[in-house]
Order: sequence, then C-alpha cells, then structure tokens
Amino acid sequence: MRTKPRSHFFALLPSELDTTKIDELVKTMCLAWAGNKFGHPDHAANSYQKQVIDTVLRGVSEMEAIQAWMEGALAQLPELSVHH
Repeated sequence: MRTKPRSHFFALLPSELDTTKIDELVKTMCLAWAGNKFGHPDHAANSYQKQVIDTVLRGVSEMEAIQAWMEGALAQLPELSVHH
C-alpha cells in the first residue's frame, strides 16, 4: 500500500516542525497559559518578549527563561499571594 508523500507544510509530530514553527508554537502555548495572569494580553506578550526572548538571546536556556517567566507571572497573582 502506498502512502501519500508528506507536504513540507504539514507535520504530524512536533519534532517534524521547522525551528521557527516550534518557537511560535512554544510562544503561543506560553501566551495561552498567561491569558488570565496578566491584566491585558499585550502585557503578557510584552513580558514574554522581555523576560523570555531577550533572556534567551543573552545565553540563558529557553526552559530556564520560560520557567522564571512563569514563576514571576504566578507570583503576581493576588490569590497566590501570602499577604491577602
């Protein structure tokens, strides 16, 4: 049985994605997670740019940068504050 050749525009697995597509997927997932943790979607996007992208460009691993960004976002939530 012959299978259809895969289009270079369609990936079945994340590992088949181009690096830029993976970066966009990670960013999209992070911003979706951050949706209710910032006052405005632009704040989440700006924060991601400054605290993840810029940090990675300085040599920090992407995982470390994302983890620190997520922890910072969670620390700002009033319901998680120890002072309420």
